[in-house]
Amino acid sequence: MPEAFSGQFDDDVDFVVCRQVLEHISAPHEFLAQLRLAIGSRHTGVYFEVPNMMCALESGVPWTIIYEHCAYYSPASFVWLFQDCGFDVQKLTEDYDGQFLGIEATPAAASNSYGPRKGLSTNSLQAIRSCVEQFVEQTDDRQQRLRDVLIDQCQRGGRVVVWGAGRTHGQFSKFARRPHDGAQHC
Repeated sequence: MPEAFSGQFDDDVDFVVCRQVLEHISAPHEFLAQLRLAIGSRHTGVYFEVPNMMCALESGVPWTIIYEHCAYYSPASFVWLFQDCGFDVQKLTEDYDGQFLGIEATPAAASNSYGPRKGLSTNSLQAIRSCVEQFVEQTDDRQQRLRDVLIDQCQRGGRVVVWGAGRTHGQFSKFARRPHDGAQHC
């Protein structure tokens, strides 16, 4: 589909693939609910892939969290989202060493799945909270170590070159920041 999803399919669609897009949509629940309505009574399967929030948090690497992502998903929250939007989850995978979540789902029978769910379990929410707290601690430590290295280089008259590209380089540069006004190169 070259254009934005309008909520309707022109032809019968047997399978929908959406990789690395859902995390960029500001209203993912509404998007998936609209997709489910467009599928209707057909047996159209779907596959979605998103970054795994738990992997990003557990890595302690702050530049994996980027502003272009409107949402992040844990395995439990990803499953919940699809079930809440009227899908039966057939399979959930953690791919590329756990960096990404893949979900295969099919339309649920109307009596099976529509309507609000209870939400995530207390254990799932506690696991997310614990990972966030650990991430903050690791990020603070990592940022201080990086700044110490940059300050040391600047004080010794050294020059620092940051080589990279894309979103992670941009996030790294913001994270590192110039350690003090005397830094000429960063």
